[in-house]
Amino acid sequence: EQDLPYDYTIAGSVSKAREALDLEKFDIVITDYLLGDGTAFDVFDFIINTPIIFITGAGDEEIAVKAMKGGAYDYLIKDPDRNYLKILSVTVENAIKRKKAEEIIKKQTAEVMIANEQLQIEITERKKMENRIKASLEEKEVLLKEIHHRVKNNMQVIYGLLNVQCDYIRNKQCIDILRGCQNQIMSMALVHKILYRSKDLTHIDLQDYISRLANKLLQSYGINNGKVTFKINAENVPLGVNTTIPCGLIINELVSNSLKHAFPGKKEGKIQITLCSIDKNLFELVINDNGIGIPEDIDIKNTETLGIKMVVVFVEDMLQGTIELIRDKGTEFRITFKG
Repeated sequence: EQDLPYDYTIAGSVSKAREALDLEKFDIVITDYLLGDGTAFDVFDFIINTPIIFITGAGDEEIAVKAMKGGAYDYLIKDPDRNYLKILSVTVENAIKRKKAEEIIKKQTAEVMIANEQLQIEITERKKMENRIKASLEEKEVLLKEIHHRVKNNMQVIYGLLNVQCDYIRNKQCIDILRGCQNQIMSMALVHKILYRSKDLTHIDLQDYISRLANKLLQSYGINNGKVTFKINAENVPLGVNTTIPCGLIINELVSNSLKHAFPGKKEGKIQITLCSIDKNLFELVINDNGIGIPEDIDIKNTETLGIKMVVVFVEDMLQGTIELIRDKGTEFRITFKG
């Protein structure tokens, strides 16, 4: 006893061990197999979170293995021929180090569990927020679709009113002006119609839009016998509504001009419309026909022709772009603008 480098309490029985453990907290418990009123396994029943070193006599290795399975940190077999106290001290030191390491791991595990619980709470809250945002976006999408639908309907009403006015007017020039207004309204209404039916309110199928617009113009001018054919090549360029509508108005004016003037008499013709990207945010709209061409004395920047004048305004003011007229083999308008 005097050679042990620790403060310790001796209990000669299971009951005394219980009393000592009730009164004081120990760093480690060292116990023989046989005690005065029981065995070490009785002590195991009430020792919690305290390392146990089990000591047994020679030849009791099966009992030692049972003790290890029962919760002992380590075991020693009594051997008077060995430096028993030194071995016991090393065993105690190892048990204490192991206990401290386990406590550190336990603390870190608890911290990880708390952090994980907090993370799960944050993930749950984020999912709730995402669901709220998704629901809000879906609601706004429904409202936007409804707005596009109503704008399209209102434009169709205006289109119909102009049609009624045309029935009461006998002046051909006035009728042509009203028909031009109708076609402009139709080109804008068509954008809202396509967006209303689209799954993506930020994207317009330009190939579909331009094809529909061209067919509407053919119907408007009563050209439905294949006299004039269209070749349309519109890339899937990312144009929004604010850019698509001016492009539609430009196409409307230039195609209308071709249909009215490029193919006099019964001459057949072809109109080609190309829309493509030529740089990251730079686009080109080309409209050409193989008709009789625009007279050389007409300057598109200084003309009294209302349609051409409106096209220049649409290009320069609404698209902040440039327009070029090429007179080779018919008429070609080349328009460059930023998206």
